[in-house]
Formats: sequence, structure tokens, C-alpha cells
Amino acid sequence: MKPISVTLEKSKETKGTYRFDSPDPNAVITSVYVRKSAFDDGAVPKRIVLTVAEAGS
Repeated sequence: MKPISVTLEKSKETKGTYRFDSPDPNAVITSVYVRKSAFDDGAVPKRIVLTVAEAGS
């Protein structure tokens, strides 16, 4: 499997998560939720890169 990478932009904040959306509506991954606890120092990036790759055995 070839890795898939998409750039996502912060779009929404919920009680315990941040939602990141792709600006491209045809992207293979359009949104992802990340728990607030993932950002220990409280600095939330405006953009993230998400890479999906097959796990090694």
C-alpha cells in the first residue's frame, strides 16, 4: 500500500477535541478529530499533515 498524506486545517473545537478538515472536498480523507490532550503545551497548529500507511507485521 502506498502511504496517503493529506494536509488538514483546524476548523472546529468541541468540548474535548479539535476537528481538522481538508480544504479539498475530493480528498481521500476529509476530516479527523484529535483529542485536545494531544497538544500538551496548549499550542494548537492551524494545519496538520496526516499520513496513513500500512502497519508493519
